Amino acid sequence: MLSRYVEVQKDYESIKNDIKALKNAKEEELSQLQKTIDEYNECKPKPEEWDKIRSIYTSEFIIKMHSTALHGKELTQDEMTSLEHYIKYNLPKLYKIFTENQDNLTDKEKEVLLLTGVKFLPSEISTLINITPQRVTNIRTVLNQKLFKAKGAKSFTRNVLSVR
Repeated sequence: MLSRYVEVQKDYESIKNDIKALKNAKEEELSQLQKTIDEYNECKPKPEEWDKIRSIYTSEFIIKMHSTALHGKELTQDEMTSLEHYIKYNLPKLYKIFTENQDNLTDKEKEVLLLTGVKFLPSEISTLINITPQRVTNIRTVLNQKLFKAKGAKSFTRNVLSVR
C-alpha cells in the first residue's frame, strides 16, 4: 500500500509539473499571438486615413495607368518618372524604402516596387513594363528578400502595402 501511495504521489507531481510546463507554453504562445496582432494593427490603416488612402489609389493618374495596362500598352519613361514623383509625395514611407535601396535595385525591380506600391496587379505590371508574368514573379521574390527579408513572392504585396 505504501509503495502504491509513493507511486501515485510521483504521478501527481509529474502531472503538476506537466501542467506548469503547458501553462508556460500557452502563456508564451499567447504573448507571441498578441505581438502578431499588435504588428497587424500597426500596419492596418486607421478609419481617419481611409479616405486619403482611397484617393491615392483612385486618382486620375493611377486610373489612367490602369487603363494603359488594360489596353496592353507599355509605360513611357516620362510616365514612370511621374509615378516616382507621385509616390514621393503620396507614399513617403514607400519612397524612403525606394531611395534607400535605389543603388541595390535594377531598373525593373524599381518599376515593380513602385507599381506594386500603388496596387497594380502582377499581370498589369507585366504589361506596363513589358516583361513576362513569370519575370514579374521572380522580381517580386527577389525584392521581398532584399527589402523585407521574406521568402517568396506571395507576401510581397502585403509587405509593400503595409509601408504607409
